[in-house]
Amino acid sequence: MRRFISIAGSATKRAPWALPGCRGLVRRFAHACERYRQRRHLAELDADQLADIGLTRRDVDRECARPFWEV
Repeated sequence: MRRFISIAGSATKRAPWALPGCRGLVRRFAHACERYRQRRHLAELDADQLADIGLTRRDVDRECARPFWEV
């Protein structure tokens, strides 16, 4: 009986986080981190900058109070 070593098979193995079931979870986490970053930057804007984009400090405070996982 012969044994064959598959070099191509070892090259196609994926990292555990790259499995189809985990990809969505990783993507959601990345989006949540991005929302958190955007809200943090929004909180740093002054009143004139907020007026330029049509927001008030109250709008920003309400948005920044939301948990990072909420859209």
